[in-house]
Formats: sequence, C-alpha cells, structure tokens
Amino acid sequence: MKKFLNNITGFTTLLVILFSVFIVGSIVSNESLRAKTQYKVSANIDKILIGHSHPECAYNDTIIKNCKNMASSGTSYFYNYYTLKPLLNRNENIKSVFIEITNNQVDSIMTGWIWGNEYLPFKYQLYGPFIDSDGVSLLFDKNPMGLVNGIKKSLRQNIKLIVTSNYSFVENRGAYRYLVKSNVENEIKKLETNKIKATNDMHTSEYNLGYLEKIINYCQSRNVNVYLMRSPIHKKHPMVSNEKLFQKVVKTRFAHVDFLDFKDFPIENSEFGDLGHLNFLGAKRFSHWFNGLIDNGLLLQSNKQKFINDNMNI
Repeated sequence: MKKFLNNITGFTTLLVILFSVFIVGSIVSNESLRAKTQYKVSANIDKILIGHSHPECAYNDTIIKNCKNMASSGTSYFYNYYTLKPLLNRNENIKSVFIEITNNQVDSIMTGWIWGNEYLPFKYQLYGPFIDSDGVSLLFDKNPMGLVNGIKKSLRQNIKLIVTSNYSFVENRGAYRYLVKSNVENEIKKLETNKIKATNDMHTSEYNLGYLEKIINYCQSRNVNVYLMRSPIHKKHPMVSNEKLFQKVVKTRFAHVDFLDFKDFPIENSEFGDLGHLNFLGAKRFSHWFNGLIDNGLLLQSNKQKFINDNMNI
C-alpha cells in the first residue's frame, strides 16, 4: 500500500512539474514573440477591413487603394478585437476601420466561435500571445480544456515562428482570400430539395456583440473612423432568415455607427463561390466598384446608404 501511494505521489509530482514547465514555456514564448513581432503596415495604408470569411473573400485589397484586408475565416469579434488593437496602437496612419456585420454574426451560434472546441484551439494558436488577462479569463471560465489545448498549439506555433524568424503580425493573421470555386448552382439545387423555413425567434450572441462594441469603442478612443458593413450575399442564402433580428440589432444597438449595406450588390451566380462568399471574379468587380465609391466621396455623405443604393441602382 505504501509503495502504491509513493507511486501515486511521484506520478502526481511529475505531472505538476510537466504542467509547470508547459505554462512557463508558454509565458516565456508569448513574451518573446510579442517583443519581436512586427506590427507595422505599409505607410500608405489608411483603411483596415476586419471580419470573418465574407469580407475575406469579397474585398481584394490589391484593387482597393490604401487598404489592408485583415479578415480571416471563422473569426469572431473576440479575435477580431485582438487583431485590431495592436495594429491601431502601432500604426497612426490607419484612419478608418471597416467591420463586417452580417446575419450570422448577430446570432447565438457565434458564441461557439469564441470558445467552442472547433474554434478555440485553432484561433488561440494565432492570437494567444496577444490576448489580455480579461480575454484569457473568459476562455478559461467557458472552456478550460479547450484553452489548455489552445495553449499547447500556441506554444508549438510560437516556437515555429521564433525559429523561422517569422514575426509579421499582419501577414500571419488576415488577408484577402482569392476564392476560385463557383458552386452556387449546386447549392441552390440542394436548397430546393431541402426546404429551409425562415426562423423568427433566433437569439443573439451577447459575448460576440459585446466584443464588437469593444472594437467600436476602442476605434473611437483612438479617433479612428469606424464603419459597419455587410458584404454581398446571394439572395437565396438561408442565413438571411434572421433578417428581422439582424435589422433590430443594427438599428438599435449600433445606431450610432454608420452601416454600409452591400448585401444586394448585383452579383452573377458565376461570381459567387457559394451562397455566402464571392469568388475572385465577384471580388474583382465588387472591389473596383467599392474603390470607386470611396473615391467618389462615399465616406463624406450624410446619407451613405442612399449614396450606395443610388450607385447600385436600387
């Protein structure tokens, strides 16, 4: 019995030591990476775009002047916040931030995009070193094992970046995605086979929208212009079934922020990758149009949505 207890004690002690080494290694690598990370964008960049895969595929920043697309697939406002904050802190040339807000981003499913097992480990490996104590505490409270998995992935990622001297914050955490596929016709056929009824009682993700508010407040505290925008989506996308909820959130909770709605921009089926994302053809045409809109004074208009609609001939 005594030998058994000694074995248990020794094993427990070993686990504690290994866990301590793991935590210390994570802290040290985080500090090292933060110290060496290069946050600067090109001096001519005065506009930043953030959001999930919709703007990632829609805004070709090689076409839009003085703009950097920092959107990234599967990214909630929680991780958008920790993308944007260090960029604004170190780039005074950024004068405007465009934030995607679309139908799924107001829905309760977005909570899972913050700390769900499918998202937390993957996202934490990219953003972990830059998440403050409040953010880490939230993740630990909601999904401690998911956070541990994220820390393990983050430690490996940190070591890889340090060994390869890959310290660019901008290049590693968001970019325009050149989407080649065109699968709209097949998706429409699937929708016609499996009818999806509109849902009118969806709930919001208070945590996700709370971080959108933090992003807006931080931009305003830095005297950076902030705009909400909705990228083009196919009119048959089932995501718009919560349009009533979406409009309520935008018009009440974010009424103080300019909302630029491009949902109904005319896009051919061949220019969609799928019902929610533009492919490279759609992005090319939309980005040229968006760039021209800004050149023609969109951001100076008192009624920006009317200006948008007039230029879309709605």
